[in-house]
Amino acid sequence: MTSRKNPAWLALGVSVLAGFSTIPARADSLESNPTAWLLQDYLDGAVYVYHTSSPCIDGKLFIPATGPADAKNRFWSLVLSAKMSNKIVGIYYNPTTCEINSFYLVPG
Repeated sequence: MTSRKNPAWLALGVSVLAGFSTIPARADSLESNPTAWLLQDYLDGAVYVYHTSSPCIDGKLFIPATGPADAKNRFWSLVLSAKMSNKIVGIYYNPTTCEINSFYLVPG
């Protein structure tokens, strides 16, 4: 049995806790069939998706205008492909700003 007073145990605990300081800001995620999602590309270059299951206003998530063009193109293509093939899309997003951090097609 390991004692909590054991210095090795304490060092392990401190190193584990120190690792949490490098974790990025909290991200929420959702996985959903995008059939009812509304994609919108405004002239400012941002890509928005509405009616997701996110708690953001109107279920709105977005990739900002400053986001990479290839990421916006891949997101648009992924959502349209998933709509046509009745597949599930996953999205990680910042719950404070509703900005999309990453996205994927759920296998299966």
